[in-house]
Amino acid sequence: MKIDLHLHTKNCKKGDGSKRVIGTSDFINKMRKNDVGICAITNHNHFDIRAYEEIIDEDPELVVFPGIELDVKYIDEQYHIIVICEPQKKDKFYETFDNDPDRNYEAYYIEYNDFIQKIQSFNPEDIIVIPHFLDKDKERSLNVKAKDKLSSDLENYLIILEAGKLQTMGVINAHNELSLIGSDVKDWSKYDDSQIPDIKFRISSFKRFYELAVDTPVFINNYLQETKRHSIPVKVNEKALNNDIEIYEDMNVIFGEKGSGKTILLRDYIFPHLKNQGISAFLHEGKEYNNQYAKILENFKSSVVINESILEDINSNFNFIINYSEELPPNFVTQMKKYHTNDNANKKAGKIKKANAKFSNNNIDTFESISTTLENNLSKIEDVREINEQVRGEEQEGKYFLDKQLKNLKDDLIKSAIDDYKEIFVNNNIDSFLSTLKNSIQKKTGKVSKPNNVGFATLISKRLKRVEVNNDIKKNLREIKDKKDHKLGYIPNKGDAYLVTSIEVLKPDESYNERKLFDRNKIIPNREVLKKIYDFKTQYFKNINEYFDFDEKMTTPESFSNEIIKKNSVVRIKDYDNYEPSEGEKAILTISSLLEDDNYDCYLFDEIERGLGQKYITDYIIPKLKEQRDKGKIIIVSTHNSNIAINTLPSQTIYCDYKVNSSNIYYLGNLYTNKLTGIEEGDELVWKEKALVHLEGSEEMFGKRRNIYEV
Repeated sequence: MKIDLHLHTKNCKKGDGSKRVIGTSDFINKMRKNDVGICAITNHNHFDIRAYEEIIDEDPELVVFPGIELDVKYIDEQYHIIVICEPQKKDKFYETFDNDPDRNYEAYYIEYNDFIQKIQSFNPEDIIVIPHFLDKDKERSLNVKAKDKLSSDLENYLIILEAGKLQTMGVINAHNELSLIGSDVKDWSKYDDSQIPDIKFRISSFKRFYELAVDTPVFINNYLQETKRHSIPVKVNEKALNNDIEIYEDMNVIFGEKGSGKTILLRDYIFPHLKNQGISAFLHEGKEYNNQYAKILENFKSSVVINESILEDINSNFNFIINYSEELPPNFVTQMKKYHTNDNANKKAGKIKKANAKFSNNNIDTFESISTTLENNLSKIEDVREINEQVRGEEQEGKYFLDKQLKNLKDDLIKSAIDDYKEIFVNNNIDSFLSTLKNSIQKKTGKVSKPNNVGFATLISKRLKRVEVNNDIKKNLREIKDKKDHKLGYIPNKGDAYLVTSIEVLKPDESYNERKLFDRNKIIPNREVLKKIYDFKTQYFKNINEYFDFDEKMTTPESFSNEIIKKNSVVRIKDYDNYEPSEGEKAILTISSLLEDDNYDCYLFDEIERGLGQKYITDYIIPKLKEQRDKGKIIIVSTHNSNIAINTLPSQTIYCDYKVNSSNIYYLGNLYTNKLTGIEEGDELVWKEKALVHLEGSEEMFGKRRNIYEV
């Protein structure tokens, strides 16, 4: 299907030539043969209303617009600007732009300011301005500065820039300014070779074309370019239909009366088919908004995760602190004095050198602490490996290099842990062996052996470790906190709503009534333990074994961390820190939270309008649906709401017309062609007639409302 808004049928100026002349029947045949779905006759400085009417009378189905190509003079420049209009305004168009029977088309021009005034005598939706631009015609084309002035002077009017080549048209459209090229036909015998743009499907009227074109990004992205489709097999009464339902990767609307099969089509056929194709999709059912609201909140909450590595460190450190104890310190001075003054010992015993041997082991690491550290480090390596896999995929050289380095690091950590195990084992056994040997010598000879290890260095090292672990657990409790904001959407008259999910840690001075987040029965004892951790000082080593009471020492690390570390979620809007939405607002937020989320490829809504007011639909829902469509998302909406069904400018309309024992209950089409075609038997319905009944209530009701509003 093609569009050509720059056609000549007469030789009005000297440069036109006789080959531009074409009769009514030949013109119609040329349009039909070349599959031109929309066209406009734009002779130089002349709108031949009689010739136009002859074409319409001979072929009422041909979509052809009244038009004229004007010479417009601005200071010392003269531009060519095409103007086309709503066919119902053709008489006014003729009176405005070609009401002089003696006009010299060759010499005629209109002053720029006069041109602007004439355009503004029409309503914006009744007229379109199409100036030559850039490479269309070097002498009579607008440059960027002139185009900007024209756009400013006709601020509310649709301007389509006519480029000279398809490539230039593409560049302009890529910058979201609408551009089309016309054939500007000079020789009708060569029209079949004209390069003119394609449109996706036929558009049946000027008003429908205007509504599409005025939404420039939609027209460019969805109607000047072919859109991918998905063919979805369906069944009726357990029988597979011969033809499939087609869904565009664009905006799709399903409508029909209650019980006509809309929900079944969405839920049982379209949704599972797209999911099976690997398309991430979400199905929203208006009647289930309460359950879906809870599900959406839970999905957002689950995206905030307590850092397992930090949590393991907290548990390990807490276990060390809560179980920390010291043996009664030995009398270092008495032991050494006894050794040096032992003159009564057997003289032969003094020659036994082992009695004076000593061994010092100041390392207080345990098998458990080495194991915990190793597990934490291996977990971090695995996290990095997974990130490397996700970001770099299978083929990148950097992925393999990092994987190799991570494997080497993993091997080194395991080897280091094994060496530490061995060192502890050997040291403990050497210390034990020397102590046993010296005790044996003392029993046999009476000689007091030199103390193997008086314990002072070990005690200091152990206390330093206790202080270090205490500082680490305070640091980890600070680091484990986290917070994420997820935009749920907009609540009318109140503003944007966010779900704020955070990882919270009990404060040492927190009371139950402050947030009601922590267990009321356990908040006091947990708070006391936290105070002892946060307030710990070195002078407390004097009575360190009594620092925690019996009940506190019975607390397991896991139960403690579970009780003081909680995930908390609240809905927050401006001026409300903890907001509880009403039932109607939950219905709003279930939809808007989805539309604010770009993570899905496809959004399916069944009765999206349920619980929503018309103003909210107009101000928020329709713009958001269009926004997601413009991002390349698939939008499928089942609705009874005319604003949604029409103003979203859907590429595909599916009409459901359930009848018992009928297989032809699904019809495909759109408002632009004004046709709906049955997918099974091929019969056609008029889109407007069905839309008036099922979206507007009826033609009569629509007319009454229009009369009441006096519009």
